Amino acid sequence: SHRVRNVCAGKRSVIVAEWWLGPECSHAEARPEDTEEATRRVLKLDNMCAEMHLLLGEILRDRGELQGAEASFKKALSISWLNADAHSSLGLVLKDQGKVHEAAQSFRAAVEADPGHAVAQRRLGFALKSLGDLDGAAQALRAVLKAAPQDVAVHNSLGLILNQQGHLEEAVASYRAAIEINPVQGAAAHNNLGT
Repeated sequence: SHRVRNVCAGKRSVIVAEWWLGPECSHAEARPEDTEEATRRVLKLDNMCAEMHLLLGEILRDRGELQGAEASFKKALSISWLNADAHSSLGLVLKDQGKVHEAAQSFRAAVEADPGHAVAQRRLGFALKSLGDLDGAAQALRAVLKAAPQDVAVHNSLGLILNQQGHLEEAVASYRAAIEINPVQGAAAHNNLGT
């Protein structure tokens, strides 16, 4: 199989990374994983490609190399500050390192860069909840539900927050929404309702 990925494009040049895994091109065959080695080779050609730094960060994060991933995401952001995926990925790595306040700032930057980024909005809500900012967390999770109304985990988490805030009727409605969407995944909501 053959895969091509545009790395960076400009008015005069395009860098393309490609992999050959067999005698014929076929999108039906399994795609190879991106490797650190291949990504670093591309970055030697163009170190100012935010998408490749983002990819390298994801590879390093998946291997548990959080400091390297953090550096890669920050490099991507130094090139393209409005890259919502880089902000969100950086926030995840910061959270995994116990830097929840910094993570929340990064998730917030992702949402500012792309208000429709439901993953970043969800991560922001969970980070704010862990920081004790229940109002901010509830606001973020409500925004997620506007974009992804079928998200059982968000309904349940929002219910927990509303319950902590003393908004019991709204909490029950959120738990019931989770159960209606998926009774199996909504098991936590059943427990939170006390049923």
